[in-house]
Amino acid sequence: MIGTGSCPRPLRLGVLVEDDPERTAVKTRLRISLNSGQRIFINGAALRVDRKVSIELLNDASFLLEEHVLEPEAAVTPLRRLYCLLQSMLLEPVGAEAAGELYRSSFSKLTDATICAKMLEGLDRVDSSVKAGRPYLAMPELRGLFALEDLASRAGTSPDAANAS
Repeated sequence: MIGTGSCPRPLRLGVLVEDDPERTAVKTRLRISLNSGQRIFINGAALRVDRKVSIELLNDASFLLEEHVLEPEAAVTPLRRLYCLLQSMLLEPVGAEAAGELYRSSFSKLTDATICAKMLEGLDRVDSSVKAGRPYLAMPELRGLFALEDLASRAGTSPDAANAS
């Protein structure tokens, strides 16, 4: 996996159908502009373009732009490691089941060790999305918790104590 280490949310084409929140339906087309040499990962496939190009996704697809990918060596904290597992579920569909098992184990250990109510609430939303088969929705939620984790790390305390100061 190649990326810059930044972690914007993965994009998902489609919007929720109002009468069935468990399904997605395409209501709009999505146009993506890529520069020469840029890569995009669509439903687990890696594509590189050799010139500036625009592509239009006409149906439901999970995708990550190259700059959305978190390098495994950048996953130095528990939340970032969890993010990498979710990312693996999207980028490597063949290994998604194994990554899911690692996610469940890591998630359980992380929640057992977490005392911060705000962190636990966010992790609950992450897990709900993953359990619903939507790891792409869990990723932005998880990324939103990075700042809280970083704050606690800099303070050398739990997230609860870091928030109190």
